[in-house]
Amino acid sequence: MTELRFTSAVWMALAVAASLFSVRFGVAVALGGVGLGIVAGNAFGLEPTPWIAALAASGATVLMFLAGTEIDRASLKADFRFNLTVGLSSFVVPAAGAGAVGAGAVGAGAVGALFAIKFAAAWIFASKGANRHSSAS
Repeated sequence: MTELRFTSAVWMALAVAASLFSVRFGVAVALGGVGLGIVAGNAFGLEPTPWIAALAASGATVLMFLAGTEIDRASLKADFRFNLTVGLSSFVVPAAGAGAVGAGAVGAGAVGALFAIKFAAAWIFASKGANRHSSAS
C-alpha cells in the first residue's frame, strides 16, 4: 500500500510540475503534461495506478471537449464544403488503405481489416492533435 501511495504522489507531483513548466515557458498545459508524463514515466519506470488511469481517462475526455470548443465556427462555415471534403478524405482514405492491407497482405480477413482501420484511425487522430498543438504554441 505504501508503494501505491508513493507512486500516486509522484504522479501528482509531476502534474503540478507540468503545470508550472507550462506556465513558465508558455507551452499549452496539456502538451506540457503529456510530454512530462512520457519523459518521467519512461525515465523513472513509473506505472500508472488504477486511480491515476481513471484520472487520465477523465482528463482525456475534458481535453477533447475543450479542443472542440476552440473551433472557429465562422471559418468552418465559410469553407464548409472544402473542410468537409478534407476532413472526410483524411480519415476515409487512410482507413480504407489500412483495411485493404490488413485484409489482403496480412491475410487476416475481416478481423485484420478492422484492426488495421482502428490502428489507422487512432494514428490519424493522434497526429492531427499533435499537429494542432505544435502549430498553436
